Amino acid sequence: MKRPADKLLDDIIPAAAVAGEVGRIGDAASKLPEEVRTAMPDIPWKEIIGLRIVVDHAYHGRVWNTLSEDVPRPRAAIERYRGRA
Repeated sequence: MKRPADKLLDDIIPAAAVAGEVGRIGDAASKLPEEVRTAMPDIPWKEIIGLRIVVDHAYHGRVWNTLSEDVPRPRAAIERYRGRA
């Protein structure tokens, strides 16, 4: 049985779309004011911002893991932060 990451790589169009979105998330994170990133220390900002390099080198397995495992956690933290404003 194929792993989800392997299935993703079977079709380059979805893989490219996913990679592009992860790159955009990293780019957007890099443009957040430092005070916003500091207010959410539980989010691994350096890793999120650095993931753009991973995307550029087409490590799609890591991209898949990031989307399925890592993205939901910062998203929840951002939602909590936004609820404080």
